[in-house]
Amino acid sequence: LNAAANGVQVTAVDEDVIGRSGWRAILAGDMCYERPLAERLLAWVDLEAKSGTAVYLGDPGRNYFPRSGLKKCAEFRVPTSLALEDREFRETGVYRLA
Repeated sequence: LNAAANGVQVTAVDEDVIGRSGWRAILAGDMCYERPLAERLLAWVDLEAKSGTAVYLGDPGRNYFPRSGLKKCAEFRVPTSLALEDREFRETGVYRLA
């Protein structure tokens, strides 16, 4: 998927890019549901943010989502399936790594 709007090009990838550098921005969603993945992701995005990459994480409050070092940019109330979640709606947010 390639999308361009207002001179900004966004390319979505469906492969493991954790550990690669050279990004201008990183957008990741719902990645903190398992400890090994969350630890790997957060260590990487922390390094990328320190090098100047804009890092945004979307998360509905998973167990391994960090509780500090983030600025909430937006919040949403999303309908869910009772077959997958324990409620009909879930509050979620988008956060920028500080």
